[in-house]
Amino acid sequence: MLRRPSVFAVVLSSALLLAGCAGLGPTEVPPKDAVAVQSWFAEGDMRFRCEYDEEGFYWAFQGPDARLWNDAVKPRRLEARLTDGFTVRHRDGSVLTAKIIENRGRASEENLRDAVFETMPPETGALRGVRWMERRRAEGGMPVTRCSPSQRGMTLRVPFTARWILYR
Repeated sequence: MLRRPSVFAVVLSSALLLAGCAGLGPTEVPPKDAVAVQSWFAEGDMRFRCEYDEEGFYWAFQGPDARLWNDAVKPRRLEARLTDGFTVRHRDGSVLTAKIIENRGRASEENLRDAVFETMPPETGALRGVRWMERRRAEGGMPVTRCSPSQRGMTLRVPFTARWILYR
């Protein structure tokens, strides 16, 4: 038999949790001492799959499929691919994985949010030591309508562009 926690236990545990967090101020991400080492232009698609739950049909995020270009050189050079799980695969073979740790604003509902990612960098290669990535000024990338029953299971690719900054 499951027992509901007492009101006292809930209040006490909540107070202890808040007290433990009281010393933690907002952290700046990436930290002020982080150094931007690359600035790449991304162009590609965000992939979504039409799914259904108790609230209805919706586009479930599947992952990115994009190219990351160094547009500071002429002609621009393909540096890496951005794939599922926000994995960056550099042209030298080094790979890093990333997870979103902060979502920021966006210009409109059809645009991806600016975001900060924490990474797990490789020990060698061009991506060695990269600890954070930041997505800025995204255009596109978000579905503008809900999916319908006739689209269930279908994949939607939404084009986007953005600036990606890599930090050590």
